[in-house]
Amino acid sequence: MAETPGLVAVTKFVRPGSAVFASYINYMDRDEAVHGGEIHSDYSAYSEEYMGNQEKTTGLFSMDYDRLTSDTAQVYKNQFQKAQENGSLLWQTVISFDNKWLEELGIYNSTTQALDEARIQGMTRIFMKTLLEKEQLRLASWTAAIHYNTDNIHVHIAIVDPEGEREKVKDGTYAGEPKGTWNIRTIRYAKSAAVNELLELDQEMKQLNELGRTDQLIKTMNIVELNQFLEQQRSKGSDSINIIQVEQHARYAYPVGTFILTLIGVSLSSRKVRGGTGLHIGIGIALCFSYILFIRFFEEFAKSGTLPPWIAVWIPNVLYLCIAVYLYRKAPK
Repeated sequence: MAETPGLVAVTKFVRPGSAVFASYINYMDRDEAVHGGEIHSDYSAYSEEYMGNQEKTTGLFSMDYDRLTSDTAQVYKNQFQKAQENGSLLWQTVISFDNKWLEELGIYNSTTQALDEARIQGMTRIFMKTLLEKEQLRLASWTAAIHYNTDNIHVHIAIVDPEGEREKVKDGTYAGEPKGTWNIRTIRYAKSAAVNELLELDQEMKQLNELGRTDQLIKTMNIVELNQFLEQQRSKGSDSINIIQVEQHARYAYPVGTFILTLIGVSLSSRKVRGGTGLHIGIGIALCFSYILFIRFFEEFAKSGTLPPWIAVWIPNVLYLCIAVYLYRKAPK
């Protein structure tokens, strides 16, 4: 067993001739493998401690699929059968979470029992990618299901080696058979990678929420308050500085943009061309929409730090000022 705060991982294995291996393959034919539901204990090498209420189980997912369909379940079943025929072991790993820890990360709500399954699946994929790389099982096949069944959320993972990559036992009673136990360091590496995935994603989500709140807040400020707020955030080393600077420059750039668009409209309306005023209106609307599109496009570059905010905010005005000057000079006097 390998344990860290919030997460425990345990692994067992069964041999190819075991009833558990055969039962798991048969399970992949059943409706609950796709839609979730009843999971019998004979599918698993684990006791009721890790099975619990069998009704609260999702359908299977894998490295490539968030939810197996009947067809993809058959593909995995064929891989498991091939592995069994080739003498592979069936490894069954259980990742168990502290539900309070999941609540702190915003992944689980104990009141509604709502779980962010996408984040649990993503963590499981990081865990398995690390585990299989460390154990040199790059062609291994695995499926997993999330169990809501006990006091702790679990992920049950079944792993096979259809291509026979697993190192063999060199001597003793089981000489020539695949090694069953994972290296304890492998489990630790995999668990650390999984925990870091959850923690880093949690931090990213908090930052996004904070940036979203900042974006809404600064729109209610006058220019003096905005300048003061910018200095406060600079002193804190905040990640929202670019967002504030974009808003700061936009307070000046947008009125200038209005003047530029007005100049373009006047220049277009003064020209008499075949097609009448409808053509002028159409061109004007197209230029206005493209101006707004350019503003949003370059603002995103500024907020991400790709461009300095003042350049990003003023580029559309410079471009459309050139268009306005051209149209004005071409307009009849």
